[in-house]
Amino acid sequence: MARELNRRAGLAVVVVGGPQDAARGAIVALAAGGDAVDLTGKGGLVHLAAALKRAALLVTNDSGPMHLAVAVGTPTMAVFGPTHPALTGPYDGSSAVARRELDCAPCFSRRCPRDHECMTGVTPDEVVETCLRLLAPARAEGAARG
Repeated sequence: MARELNRRAGLAVVVVGGPQDAARGAIVALAAGGDAVDLTGKGGLVHLAAALKRAALLVTNDSGPMHLAVAVGTPTMAVFGPTHPALTGPYDGSSAVARRELDCAPCFSRRCPRDHECMTGVTPDEVVETCLRLLAPARAEGAARG
């Protein structure tokens, strides 16, 4: 997904997360290819807010960074699973949510007997297309400015 967004929208990839996400962040940055920057575990909340403020877009799950991105005005594509966006956001017009409607969701559980099908059923292509739709207004505004 990150490689495709880089290819189709020219977006640089920056991976963020807490210290507990460092190993996973390194894997994601490597898989993203190119010049992906891994900031996982580096800096604190103020640094994250500054990075999100400069970002064209955040792709995330239902998380603290999702709420922070919305607070600083960054378009956000959030993949939801065991939680429900009507209860936990994002609550602005420049964000979108992808999720699978299942009979068990939302369950609000961290452990899942169905391998988090509610999230894994969201395809990378679906996320990319939604991200491109979110980016379209900013791209049109940039083109209009010259």
